[in-house]
This record gives sequence, C-alpha cells and structure tokens, in this order.
Amino acid sequence: MSKRKYRVRAECPACACGDISFLGPEKLREKFIGKEEEIDIVCPMCGEKHKGKIEEVPNES
Repeated sequence: MSKRKYRVRAECPACACGDISFLGPEKLREKFIGKEEEIDIVCPMCGEKHKGKIEEVPNES
C-alpha cells in the first residue's frame, strides 16, 4: 500500500456544498479517469457533476 494520500476539493455550483475527500492513489485511480490534477466529481447533496481539484497531502511524520 502506498503512503501517499491525495486531497480532493470541490464546490458544487448548484448547491454550494463543499466536498473534501482523502484518497490513496490506488483508490483514486480506481474511481477517477483522466488527468489527476482536475477530475469530475458528483455532488453528494444534489447529484450534479462538476470539476474538482486534487492535491497531494504531505506526510505528517
């Protein structure tokens, strides 16, 4: 298992909810296809599809 983690941030333009998810690289590749810098996310509140940004979470060692 990889020690790198990624943070996915997105704000839905329809309902203005914020979604922040922490994913490992394996789970990230499994769920999303395309460039890793900008990915499509489905809003958990209203179901609208929009763009999210991804950034690597620094290790807290």
